[in-house]
Amino acid sequence: MTFIQFFAIISFLFPLAYSPGPGNISFAAAGASGGFMSTLPASFGYHIATFFVAILIGFGLSEIVAKHPQILNLISISGSLYIIYLGCRFIFASFSKLELQAVKISFFDGVMILMLNPKGYLIMALLFSQFTPDDSQNRVEFIILITIVFTLNNFIAFCVWTLGGNLIAKLLHSKQSQKIMNVIFGTMLILVAIMLNF
Repeated sequence: MTFIQFFAIISFLFPLAYSPGPGNISFAAAGASGGFMSTLPASFGYHIATFFVAILIGFGLSEIVAKHPQILNLISISGSLYIIYLGCRFIFASFSKLELQAVKISFFDGVMILMLNPKGYLIMALLFSQFTPDDSQNRVEFIILITIVFTLNNFIAFCVWTLGGNLIAKLLHSKQSQKIMNVIFGTMLILVAIMLNF
């Protein structure tokens, strides 16, 4: 992979990775609620799943999905329901009569956020269709390199969103502010989940 190819891939990925989406908002909310370190298990889950799904898409999974569009519809509906569930967890944590508890997302949550994110599948399919060479000699090498670049770029984007959420929480450190922030992040997740289906 040349520097120009690498730069083209990063230029393609940058606006997609750093724009609001289910993953970014989930990690910002979790970072605000429980701190950066509490999100690491979910981040590992998300990015391990990202690596394996990207490899599968690079080697042809997207062609199977294209032949059976109902698979993507099922992923979209399931993903929306799961993101709504996460949003509700943040909202209900704010209205609990008990002491405000940090909402933590787990390794499993991270895997599910990726596996049920139709935006992620579409980005990966576009990425491989645009940047994978046709010649079989370099194809495998490019698929692996693109997968690594994609996964690392996503990891950095999630770190930025998580740290951003954590910074907001530190600036608004009263319990009332944290409750309001949980409601805002939870509502944003629910809205993103609804928008995934339109």
